[in-house]
Amino acid sequence: MKKFFKSLIIFTFLILLVGCSSVKTKTFEEKKSTTKGNILKIVCHYNEKENKILKMEVEDSKGTDLTEKERKEIDREAKAVYGSYKGIEAVTDYKNNELIMTVKIDFEKINLENGSMYYPILGGLDFIDVDEIKNEKGEKKLFVNAEKIFEKLRERGLIEK
Repeated sequence: MKKFFKSLIIFTFLILLVGCSSVKTKTFEEKKSTTKGNILKIVCHYNEKENKILKMEVEDSKGTDLTEKERKEIDREAKAVYGSYKGIEAVTDYKNNELIMTVKIDFEKINLENGSMYYPILGGLDFIDVDEIKNEKGEKKLFVNAEKIFEKLRERGLIEK
């Protein structure tokens, strides 16, 4: 009986922890089917309490008229370029006769203080905006403001799903 109550208490705490989580996800998509180079979907994982983006996945089309050799070259180049940045990776996939690339960005691993290093990657994603706050010690801390990102995505015509 003691084991049952211990298990019940642990289970209850787990439910409370999961239920109180402030990490949320929002997905934005284009209205219509896309053409080469357009953003198809953006998934944002964010901390609602702190209003900051934790991770982001940006999916875009690289085209349908590519040969197998061209697809492999894009895949190789993407992994070489994006793989050299801490907190950023690229994944390519071939769906519905179209090459799709997803760039995964982990803002918890990126050093936003050295933003110029990441500009070749993040500069093309001009909807990403970095804000500054000061902690209780007065030290500045950079973060990606979730509400600003969501507003910019809506302004670009992406629809929240």
